[in-house]
Amino acid sequence: MMKQPNLKARRAKLVKNRTFIKYLSLVVAVTGMASIAQAGLVGTVHQLNDLDSQAQVNLPGIAGGDAANGAPSGMFQLERNRGGSTDQINDMQQQWYWISVNGGPGVPIDALGNGSLDHSSGRRLFFSYGDKDTTVKVRYTLEGSRDGAFANTVTRGVTVQNDSNAPMDIRLYSYSNLALTQILSGTISENGFHAEVDEQARVTGIDRVRQWDVWTSQDPPTLISEAETVVNEPYDAVTISNPTGLIAQMQKGQALDNVRAVNPSGVNTGENIAFAFEWDRTIPAGGAFSLTESLNVIPEPATFAMLTAGALLLCRRRQAVR
Repeated sequence: MMKQPNLKARRAKLVKNRTFIKYLSLVVAVTGMASIAQAGLVGTVHQLNDLDSQAQVNLPGIAGGDAANGAPSGMFQLERNRGGSTDQINDMQQQWYWISVNGGPGVPIDALGNGSLDHSSGRRLFFSYGDKDTTVKVRYTLEGSRDGAFANTVTRGVTVQNDSNAPMDIRLYSYSNLALTQILSGTISENGFHAEVDEQARVTGIDRVRQWDVWTSQDPPTLISEAETVVNEPYDAVTISNPTGLIAQMQKGQALDNVRAVNPSGVNTGENIAFAFEWDRTIPAGGAFSLTESLNVIPEPATFAMLTAGALLLCRRRQAVR
């Protein structure tokens, strides 16, 4: 006579196996997350909010924010008109800092490791990165505007601290890749009208760079958006270029080549211009170097008229540069 299987025993064994698989999966997941965090590979997005404006900053290796989902390091979003009655605009592709120490290659400051979130509340975000010899502290403050006012100001403070016992030569770069007048939502996109925009940038003083968009479909061409970045500390070099070429210069730790004006040939939406300031300093042992910058997104009368009429669709296809 054939022996009947013990169904009760088989069920118990199946439950035991499933429990072990769940336990093993949990161990693998937790171990994996810990390894990623220790390697500093996880970026988290932190927000600054003021009135109907918002900025978003990706801080690799610093916990406490939302998942970065491929966003570049640093500030990658600077929005105005989030109130809903007017089209929402983003003016930022990426703003971040690179540093070269004692003649070495230039690295983004998050590559120093040991990220720390010092303050995150409302319109302010303070954080730092550092290795055993160098600490870089950054402070962002957003001054926004109400929906329809079309203005934003971001004040940035940076301090490089020499934690070693010897003088340190540093080359600090402040990199900006603006995306002026990038429409994110609202009636303009629904109207489906395409306008050509000519984007230009120029060093306009000993302490500032101006970037602007001209709406060439109008007769005469009309200024629709501009921004000005002002620094309080004399720089050693400043250059305007395409993002890829500019980042290559910084990665080599070399002096910037002082190109002071750029107007890409032709007219199209989404011309991609970036610029960077450079400061060369020798910091004594235990000393520090600090500077302040201000990015001012300036409202233009033509922007009000353009958005009220619902006459512009900008199709930006920019690739964020890490």
